[in-house]
Amino acid sequence: MAVRSTWFDRDLPALEAVVTIFEEEGGQGVVTVRQIAERTGMDPQQVFSALLAMKDVYVGLRQVMAGGDPNPQMVTRVAPLARIATGQWPSPESFADRLVKALETASEEAADGSEKTRLRRAYEALSGMGRDVLVSVVSAAASGALGHH
Repeated sequence: MAVRSTWFDRDLPALEAVVTIFEEEGGQGVVTVRQIAERTGMDPQQVFSALLAMKDVYVGLRQVMAGGDPNPQMVTRVAPLARIATGQWPSPESFADRLVKALETASEEAADGSEKTRLRRAYEALSGMGRDVLVSVVSAAASGALGHH
């Protein structure tokens, strides 16, 4: 019997709500199960299950005793992976894809013949090198592995 995936229908919507609420509040404080449930329309128990599944990888979770609140769990932080998973920060793959697409669009929209030619060559070079190679280069550049000039 296969394990049912919960990423798209439970975990990701909860994570998107957490990241959004943190951003709205300037990254300060905590986000409660109740806030996430209200934002997503999910049952608080579903939200809690999602948070437990994502604990330590995507979110920091803390349980506090709050006067009568049946859901005293609070998200105390979001990890960088949470920001990548929700699209707030680009992954090397999404950045590489966007770079190739931007060059393609720019080459199609360029009015000047020589500029159009240079942009088209750049697009063809990047798209022709293979996505894995481009992703490796983008990752190295983002991590500083290529050095600073």
